[in-house]
Amino acid sequence: MNQSILGREWAVPYPPVRVSWLWPAGVVMLGAALRLYRLDAYNLETDEGFSANAAALTLRAIPAFVARWDSHPPLFYLILHFWRWLGADTEFTLRLLPVSFGILSIVILYRLTAYLLGPKTALLASLLLAISPYHIWFSQMLRSYPAVFFFALLSLDALARLLREERAALWVFYIGATTLALYTDYAAVLVWVAQNVAVAVLGLRRSAPPWWKWMLAQAAILLLFLPWLGLRPWEGLRLGAAPDALAPLTGSAGGAASASLSAVSSVVYALAALPARFCLCASPGSRSRSSWCSDRRGSWGCGRCGGVSGPPSCWPRLRSFRSVPVSSALMPSKGSCRRCFT
Repeated sequence: MNQSILGREWAVPYPPVRVSWLWPAGVVMLGAALRLYRLDAYNLETDEGFSANAAALTLRAIPAFVARWDSHPPLFYLILHFWRWLGADTEFTLRLLPVSFGILSIVILYRLTAYLLGPKTALLASLLLAISPYHIWFSQMLRSYPAVFFFALLSLDALARLLREERAALWVFYIGATTLALYTDYAAVLVWVAQNVAVAVLGLRRSAPPWWKWMLAQAAILLLFLPWLGLRPWEGLRLGAAPDALAPLTGSAGGAASASLSAVSSVVYALAALPARFCLCASPGSRSRSSWCSDRRGSWGCGRCGGVSGPPSCWPRLRSFRSVPVSSALMPSKGSCRRCFT
């Protein structure tokens, strides 16, 4: 701004306002608003109720219970246990935990992409994640999916920095983040394998960390994960086989052998669902529905009330279109629908 003082023009300097941080902050706020919208509009579903009940157990009982009745590692249930201890006892407060992981994932994705490709690309990547319908959907579920995504991003961020600078703190950070991801969901095995493949390819170009350091890090991750791999078959042998009705879900029919393979089966299920077709259900109030939906919904009849246990059509406006994988049709036909639990 120029001012005339005694007939002379004087340039009055003003400090420039930095707005670069406003755009990432706005993206994070947008992602938070989309994930908090109608967070408690629906009661806890079957899997979410299992998570809440498992977290209500004692710390000593949670790993044994999860090893016996679930096909996921116990870390998310342990975190949820402390979350409940802080006073979370409603749908909204319980789901705030996965929402928090979802919001933090936007921040970590921006940090990782900015380090590799620059701030403009990072802003675009974080915006796409913030408005992603799938990520919003999973962030509002009381399950381990947003948590494993968050820990996997932390592991990738540490690996990206290790490729450029080798510091002891980065090695510890990478080992810790990867181990936490493995203890959250078996799908993290796919990220772990991809990291080893990437480092092997970079090793051919001699741009990877020293091989002995990398192998020591992988051995440390495996050693940290071994207690859980040893607990599952031990629990299956001590407690016996699960009921036949739960065998397809728990993978514990047949005793210790099947229990030890549950981690492999979880990864196989995740890979099998990738090429599956998807059913696009219409929005609330719309009469247009794909023929696949109308033909298959009857096969999901509830054994208790005769209702339909398939995906409901009364989603919020932000979820007016929701893709439901065909793999959900593998659920037992005599299951329990939403009406039985509400």
